[in-house]
Amino acid sequence: TAEMYSNRGLALYELERDDEAIASFERAIALRTDFAPPHIGLAAVLCRLGRHREAVAREEAGLALRTDWNGRIDQLISEERYADGVALVDEALATASSARDADRRPRPDLVCGPIRRLVLDTAHHLMHPAEASDIAKVCGLPVQLADLSAVTPADFEAGADTLVIYSHGIRRATATPLRAIKKAAPDCPIIAWNFANHVAYLANARLAGSADMTFPAHVTPIDYLARWRCGPVVPLALFQWPAATLSRLYQDCRGEPRSNRLSGHFSLYPVAQRRNRLIAEAIETWPEADLSLRRGWRYHEASPRDRFLTWRRAKSSVVLPVAGDLSMRFFDALAAGQVPIVTRDILDFDRVIPLADQAALPVIRLERYDVESLRAAHAAAIAAFDRGGEAQAQMRHCYVLRRHMLAHRILDIFRQVTGKADMAAASPIRG
Repeated sequence: TAEMYSNRGLALYELERDDEAIASFERAIALRTDFAPPHIGLAAVLCRLGRHREAVAREEAGLALRTDWNGRIDQLISEERYADGVALVDEALATASSARDADRRPRPDLVCGPIRRLVLDTAHHLMHPAEASDIAKVCGLPVQLADLSAVTPADFEAGADTLVIYSHGIRRATATPLRAIKKAAPDCPIIAWNFANHVAYLANARLAGSADMTFPAHVTPIDYLARWRCGPVVPLALFQWPAATLSRLYQDCRGEPRSNRLSGHFSLYPVAQRRNRLIAEAIETWPEADLSLRRGWRYHEASPRDRFLTWRRAKSSVVLPVAGDLSMRFFDALAAGQVPIVTRDILDFDRVIPLADQAALPVIRLERYDVESLRAAHAAAIAAFDRGGEAQAQMRHCYVLRRHMLAHRILDIFRQVTGKADMAAASPIRG
């Protein structure tokens, strides 16, 4: 059957027997033309073999064939049919079991008394490097880091004076820990910080229905979370190195030479069709650039130093969104001293990085999704880096340390929840 050949292809792919995997996936496709998994599996093999344009085409074909709720919603997002995507979210929620009725009702207003401690969920891999001391320093409160999927509410003494920040929202049944906390301590305020609200609409809607308040990380073309209690957008930041680690790595790597090659390493993401196509074309027509497009990217498995060096060894990298989002790679680039290249379609960019800061850092804007424009932006970025040299590179590094670390975002959420959003800006975090 097609399912058998598709599963066999996945097994062969894991064994890196690529030719046999391709043959198995192609057999599955021949047997069943309306079946998505073999197209998606074939895309992964082709990516590994460097056949990027073919991989992108297969990924798009697989997305078009998906019939599950998330696949259908993602297809509409990729076509920029956002209102239709939201309508499908509503349909999915309306057909959910009665056990999920709470997911479809707006939460009552959040009543939050004095907060004496913070609990931050670290289940998401992006939160693994979080340091409680960084957050406690700017918030002025004790901070406990916990994998909320692996502990009970009693383990962190959930109560009315404990603010829980649950910082992800793209996994299936991700709201389960929130429901457990509410059952054990109904008066414990729970905040969802949705890292991926620009995609995974259905998972994020269900999470918002289970939290007391939701803070999206990205502006979206249509505000599909507005029915629940939502705070303002709290953007992503520098997550992968604590402040002291980042400062030490920057000092330790001062002697590393920087390359003029454009850097940019991306995952093959089904919704990111413009990004996928541009990178696939650039890899083929501009081999001198240091670009890649992969499935199963294992960047976060590397050591903190090796990850830092991938950024520190380049003068510039390109920031391409999945769906209008400002990703962490922008802050990673600045933290390593790079001059970043940023597309015009990032919806929240000018609010997060004011125009005056963009000019001072500087930031180079990519005007169009084509290789010619990317080459022009890259030339401008290299010229800008060379004019400012390492002195200006360090200024970019310090800009992130002082304004755009994870702790600054947690402080912003805390102030919004407790009605202290008009307080003075956070003191800089110094490593």
